Amino acid sequence: MTEAHIGGREDGPEVMHYLVRLIDDVGGVYGAGGGVDGDLTGDIQGIARQNGLAVWAYGGGSVGSVDDLLFHGCKISIPGRCRGCSIFAIMKIAVIAGKGPLHRLSDELPARWECVVVDEVRELEKHRDAGLIIDLAFSPDEDRIRQLSRLLPIPIMINSMAYTIGEIGQPFVRINAWPGMLGREVHELAIGPKMDGVFLEEMYRQLGWKYRLVPDIPGMVSGRILAMIINEAYYTLQENVSTREEIDIAMKLGTNYPMGPFEWSEKIGLINIYDLLNKLGATDRRYMPAKGMAAAVVARA
Repeated sequence: MTEAHIGGREDGPEVMHYLVRLIDDVGGVYGAGGGVDGDLTGDIQGIARQNGLAVWAYGGGSVGSVDDLLFHGCKISIPGRCRGCSIFAIMKIAVIAGKGPLHRLSDELPARWECVVVDEVRELEKHRDAGLIIDLAFSPDEDRIRQLSRLLPIPIMINSMAYTIGEIGQPFVRINAWPGMLGREVHELAIGPKMDGVFLEEMYRQLGWKYRLVPDIPGMVSGRILAMIINEAYYTLQENVSTREEIDIAMKLGTNYPMGPFEWSEKIGLINIYDLLNKLGATDRRYMPAKGMAAAVVARA
């Protein structure tokens, strides 16, 4: 690994010159981030953009008086001037899809970017040159979290609807990747309270996608709403008020929903809805799943 030690604030022009030269040598879209002196950050962003590059912030804590800027095989140390900085490429995205669908992500990427799909977390070790990792098959077990955390400071998005960043304990980005949700025009994201969302803004701009940050709570926003609607439909069904088909039709015609609640549950996966309701119900009994839903989950197991 190449290493260049560059001095403090007075050497800002040298830092910028080195970054631009290095970026130009490697090519691509890169980010410089988190906590560099404001003026210096602005200067780097300006020069980078003049050269057709993108610069964004990626949060992280201080690792002492010297923080490392990781850059596509090169390490730049700026004493006393960076707090948890990272420089990373986003020419390649690694997606853990497991056995599930890719949800059109690869089709929506700019042509110059590569999308690599793997089935298991351990395969990501072969793709440490990726600028973004998306775990669509995330589960909150300690081993998986530990394996993903080893890949930091590469930005890592996880499909975690029930478990929050606070509970996971790592600076990941939660994305609502329930089946059907990534096909929407706007992605639903949540980050931890100590993370800087600036890098998301620039990253999504470069990807040509849109997003909205929501609170880091179980279910985010749309997940909670859908889970409650589906749960109420199951309560209605078990009380023999109407049939599944009639409830779906009534909700589509009466509220202009694109799908009825039972259709939604089939698309999203009833077990996903059930797990989220159980998580929410642990602190608020109003979210406890209907007995009919619990019976349906058991029957499908």
